[in-house]
Amino acid sequence: MSYPARQFPTLLAVSYRTISARHPMGTFVLCGLACLLVTIGFGLTWALDWQFRWFAITPSMLAAHVHAGLAGWLGRTLIGVSYKLMELFALAHRRSWRAAHVLLVLWNASLAALVLGLLLWPTSLEVTVAASMLAAAVLLFAADLFQMWRGRRRRRVSVEQGHVAVSLVSLLLAAGLGVFLSTGAGVPPRVFVAYGYAAIMGGFGFAIAGRYQKILPFLTWVHRYSRGPGPTPPPLLQDLVDERLGWVSLLLLTFGYATTLVGLLTASQVSVLAGGSVYAAGALLGLGAVRLTLLPARATRRPGPLAAHPDPRGRMPAPPTPGGRPEARPGLS
Repeated sequence: MSYPARQFPTLLAVSYRTISARHPMGTFVLCGLACLLVTIGFGLTWALDWQFRWFAITPSMLAAHVHAGLAGWLGRTLIGVSYKLMELFALAHRRSWRAAHVLLVLWNASLAALVLGLLLWPTSLEVTVAASMLAAAVLLFAADLFQMWRGRRRRRVSVEQGHVAVSLVSLLLAAGLGVFLSTGAGVPPRVFVAYGYAAIMGGFGFAIAGRYQKILPFLTWVHRYSRGPGPTPPPLLQDLVDERLGWVSLLLLTFGYATTLVGLLTASQVSVLAGGSVYAAGALLGLGAVRLTLLPARATRRPGPLAAHPDPRGRMPAPPTPGGRPEARPGLS
């Protein structure tokens, strides 16, 4: 497992050198891959230590490992991909990426300080300061992505954007819980569980599920219908997703997630069970919303009688006459 894990980021890093047009997504993804290597190094070290008993593995060491993987690898990858997909799916282009560059520096500095603090000084004030800096970076990311969304050209709000909104709120909530836990105040274990649940299921889970609402239909359309026109007109991208079912799925997922999170914070088993059941129902509906990507779809819009290929000189062909033949136009002969 370690060899493919090393080769994958290495190949991406080599490919990155050949890119002519720089985009913040590439830098964020590369930084995330570097942190993936650090995360793998932590895992190998802990595994060897369990075998040879070099030192005692403390909970703060495990916390450093988890944050290197979640905030370092997944977090930075999520940020970079979110910037790029917001451009593609919402047509939200921008001229300056200054805020994204500031975010990258702040995220890297705060995460490095947090991991080192958890490893070397787990009870010091540095851990709280680093957690606060990382929370500020999450806030900057949410604000910057919201500014991109406000300037979008495609004004219609999609199901994918609804998932992203829930994801950003969850990341902010997880960041606040992280700052609270870093103070070292005596908190019950359920708060740690709620912290992980808000970050993984809320922050990353909703973001990934929302991206699937766009990526799966797009890849399916390219694979099936991009080779050329067939006997019937190809479906539109929106024909491959049941958007109404997607909105219902999002509402159930959000309600189930929020109910479960409240149950974890209040130690209510009933809330956890109820929220988990609603969340599972929303997940099944979400699969139903993209079921058309696995089945042949029909076009909801068909070309009219004038939707033919233009004349080589750039003019549309003449409309047919009642007899069935095209009407003669000057200059077409």
